This record gives sequence, C-alpha cells and structure tokens, in this order.
Amino acid sequence: MQIAIEKPVFDALLSVVTAEHAAAEQRMTLMETILNGARSAKQVDFEERPAPQPTPPAGQPKPKPGDGPPAGKPRRHKR
Repeated sequence: MQIAIEKPVFDALLSVVTAEHAAAEQRMTLMETILNGARSAKQVDFEERPAPQPTPPAGQPKPKPGDGPPAGKPRRHKR
C-alpha cells in the first residue's frame, strides 16, 4: 500500500528528522567530551594538600595562626 505525501509536507518532515538527528549527534559528542575529560582527570596527579585540622569542641578557644609547629624551612634573620 502506497501513501501519497505532498512535497511541502515531506520537506517539513525531513527537516525535523534531520534536525533531531543533528541534535542527537551533538548530545553524543558532548557526552564523549565529558567522559574523555573525566578519564583524563583520573590520570592527572593532583598536588597533595595538608589534612584539614579538626575544629575544637564548643567552648574552647580556636588556635591562632602560627601557634602550631613551624612548617617548611625556618626563616633567616635579616639585618
């Protein structure tokens, strides 16, 4: 059984299908880009950061900066 479709209707349907196909390809490309970025991020060595210091319980004073042990090289005295 054959169905007759007028040319303007066929062109409109074709443009919709073509646009949907292009949009699907763009979504796939975007998903691939995101996945590749996630894969490459796993391969990057991030610099290590010092562990966060625990917060003191309520009622205790907060430690002031510089109260802890010195970190890194000691400073040289300049005259």
